[in-house]
Amino acid sequence: MPDRFFLSRVGISSIFFGFLLTGIFAPSMTQAIGISPGTLEAENLANGVDISRTLILTNTASEEDVFFSIKARGEAASYISLPKSPIVIPAGQNRANIDIHIKPMNAQNGKHTAELEFMSQPNPNKVINSSGNSVSITSGVIAHVVFTVTDQQIKTMFISNVSADDTEIDKPVIFGFSLLNTGNVDVKPERIDAVFVDITDPANIISETISGSSLEYVLPGELSRINAGLTKNLPLGEYSASFSFYLDDKVISTLKTDRIIKVWPTGTLAQAGSFDSFKINGNTFESGDLVKLTGLFTNTGGVVLDPIWYVEITKDGKIIDLMRAEKKTVGKGQNVEYTLTFRPDSKGEYTFDAYFEYGIKKTAHKLETIIVSSAVGFVSYIFIIVFIIILAVGVWYFKHHYKKS
Repeated sequence: MPDRFFLSRVGISSIFFGFLLTGIFAPSMTQAIGISPGTLEAENLANGVDISRTLILTNTASEEDVFFSIKARGEAASYISLPKSPIVIPAGQNRANIDIHIKPMNAQNGKHTAELEFMSQPNPNKVINSSGNSVSITSGVIAHVVFTVTDQQIKTMFISNVSADDTEIDKPVIFGFSLLNTGNVDVKPERIDAVFVDITDPANIISETISGSSLEYVLPGELSRINAGLTKNLPLGEYSASFSFYLDDKVISTLKTDRIIKVWPTGTLAQAGSFDSFKINGNTFESGDLVKLTGLFTNTGGVVLDPIWYVEITKDGKIIDLMRAEKKTVGKGQNVEYTLTFRPDSKGEYTFDAYFEYGIKKTAHKLETIIVSSAVGFVSYIFIIVFIIILAVGVWYFKHHYKKS
């Protein structure tokens, strides 16, 4: 019969050796590598035309830089340009953006595929232990690339994110939009019809056509932000705006801005100022004391300003007053000091919320707090004096009467 003690030792040794192998050869449980998108697709590519795409490589954040090699394989691998290896995810970060380029050359029409292999690798800058006892674990992920090639010219695009800025009555409206070239040739809108509707009078409609000749082309596969401007100046007011985009004499998209466009008087948008300091002549006061508030304003814009200083006062969480300083004229680049005074009439905690208003704008708020305690008033002083006199008379009378007796 076999020695049970021997079998136990063999079993324990096997289990220990199994755990050792698992620790060396099994993938790290703390490392999670991913790639997004898992499949990169592109349609209707033309031979000789380069398009770019971005992949996101993710990995569990590490205290050290993590390095990856990248390699293309498969039938269409020769049409793909990759960044130089190794790819690095810096210490403390968990992702890296990877730009690749696809440029078919003399490729047959139809579908083409390839795979991109990302493999972790040791830090090339770290010296390996000469004893040869160190063990590194390699892990990786694969992204698939699928694209089609055609010998036909495909001219398509996708428009999104239309926006327009506020302006002044003597300046044109500037608007922008995002254009994604979904075809295989350079593309741009042939024309754009802009329509502005007066919010206060919907019958007042102002329209203009912007020629595509003033716009820049977008390369196949590229996403670009394009800005353009009207030639007409809009009257003072508020407007809703919509834009229709044309390609091959057809409207491919009509989009509205997500906000009202405001047209201001000349110089309004050049207004800028800063609330530089807010000071109080103390932290603790007695009721009836004079509290002096001082605010400093600087004109940082391109026009003369007439700021007004406001200070809202709250006591124990309730608003009790809103003070306003006299308007002052502040030239470009100048700073001016404003002063307000306040006499608290009761004890408590007072908070002062101060800010400047100028034109259509307002500065950031600044807060200061003071503590007010009760003061001994005039009547109290009289009462104390009378009490002292009575006490003195009483003492004198007591002593005098005591001596006689």
